[in-house]
Amino acid sequence: MNARKTKQWMATVLAVLWAAIAYNQQTTAPATANDQTSKHSQTSVSTGRPADVVSLAREIAQDVGEVQQSIPQGTKGPVLVFEEYHTSRVGQLQIGVMLLRLYERHGLRLIGLEGAFQRPQPLDATWFHKAGGTANQQFRENTAVRMLAEGEISAAEFMAMVFGQVQVRGLEVEKEYSVRPDAKGSPVAEYLLKIAEKKLTQSDIRKINALITDKKEEEAFEYIKNSDPWVRRQFETFAQSSISTKELAQQVREIQAEAQKLGVEVEPEVRDGMQKTLGFYEAATQRSITMTNYMVSLVGSNPAPPAAMLIGAGHSKEVMDQLRSRGVSCALLRPIAFNPSFASLSLDEFERKNDLKWARIANGTIGRLLNSKRKPPSIIETPTAQSYASAYMAVMVVSEAARGGKRVPDDVQTQLASLPELRIDFSSFELDGYDVIFRMWLTGTDKQEKEVWARAGTAETQEQAKTIEEKLRQAIADLGGGGRVPPRNPPINSKGTGDKEGPGDGKRQDVLISRVGLRSLVVFAESKARVTAVGRISG
Repeated sequence: MNARKTKQWMATVLAVLWAAIAYNQQTTAPATANDQTSKHSQTSVSTGRPADVVSLAREIAQDVGEVQQSIPQGTKGPVLVFEEYHTSRVGQLQIGVMLLRLYERHGLRLIGLEGAFQRPQPLDATWFHKAGGTANQQFRENTAVRMLAEGEISAAEFMAMVFGQVQVRGLEVEKEYSVRPDAKGSPVAEYLLKIAEKKLTQSDIRKINALITDKKEEEAFEYIKNSDPWVRRQFETFAQSSISTKELAQQVREIQAEAQKLGVEVEPEVRDGMQKTLGFYEAATQRSITMTNYMVSLVGSNPAPPAAMLIGAGHSKEVMDQLRSRGVSCALLRPIAFNPSFASLSLDEFERKNDLKWARIANGTIGRLLNSKRKPPSIIETPTAQSYASAYMAVMVVSEAARGGKRVPDDVQTQLASLPELRIDFSSFELDGYDVIFRMWLTGTDKQEKEVWARAGTAETQEQAKTIEEKLRQAIADLGGGGRVPPRNPPINSKGTGDKEGPGDGKRQDVLISRVGLRSLVVFAESKARVTAVGRISG
């Protein structure tokens, strides 16, 4: 193949291919959880051991999940293992439904979480259940649902926010977790393409060069990928969403061995990147063992109410094997929307979460205003998380008060004043129909205070969801799950956002109007002029 053309083509193809392979190298930003007391915390539950883990798994998975494996034998547990694809927002909502059923029906009180570190205490979120006092109970619940649907928190964090009795415990140790691929581009893909080149015939080379000349890079990639059965199998393996990290490590070793056998030459940085990738997969495999060992120690030696683990799919096989060997009765569950083509975080959004920033940064969102320009500390237990949630609750308090004919802000000032990491300019309030424009100061991911203006409004009619499960299922439907095409009932005079933003959101020109409660709407901006220019958002 022509060297110059090959280099240009490789750069284009690898940029496309990296997005697919990168998802198999996902890690979860160290998570922490929030806590709140909900009226649902008092739900009567059965605290005895379920009749069998098989029936239990089938029951809680109905309509939202699939049981992948059950191991009923064991004297410990049961433990329900939920495998996730880290970018699937609808998948997280469906896991949330299953965890909720475990809590309300079977006494779930312990959740082990990948991405959070082991420590003597559960993840702390006492600030959340106190935010705004008893009057804010429904607003807190709605905020937690919204943040889960946005992809900003996990289903485990959601449970700790809504139910004060649920303990979310980190399963990781920092030394193992801190191992990252840190390889530029995709060394796996570069190795495979170099191996494929070694096996091409002259006829193949002419065909590929013709495709490259015609700027048909994707067709050229498909041709070279399919030119050799071994190469094709390797690409297909790395494209799988549920392959284990142990299997991925073995695949890397096989690719290295094949390259050596064929005398394939790669750049030193590619060779180094391949070793880093192998090291990452080997560390991830050890993490599976570490997480399982700690979970078993938390569960104890006696039968108990069910516990849960949330882990990435790459850890599932090893975790289940380890639980079996430790005598733990367990089942592996997967949300129906495991890796859907809709409503998933983009690679950029996912990387922002890995950098411990807010994922959603569309014009009009609060994340756009709170993200710093440098890497911040851990999110959920930090002031910026309190500000993020408090801003949503303030919007719901203010908008519902205005719709109900109350004096704003006078009648709700006490309710607003108790929200953490939120400072409101009570002299800034201005009404425009049912809309309320006001100024507040929030804490960003860099710990610095940010001036934020909000235009809060309400839809003319509110959604009918009442229970937490109904709210979760409604969010699933509004994001396109359950066979519905989003958005459903976007705000007045706005167009839908498809499945790219939060449930029920809409866009007016380039500004996002977010639905943050059953009917509350909001636009955030850095100035009064920006939120004023949007116009009325209430129905």
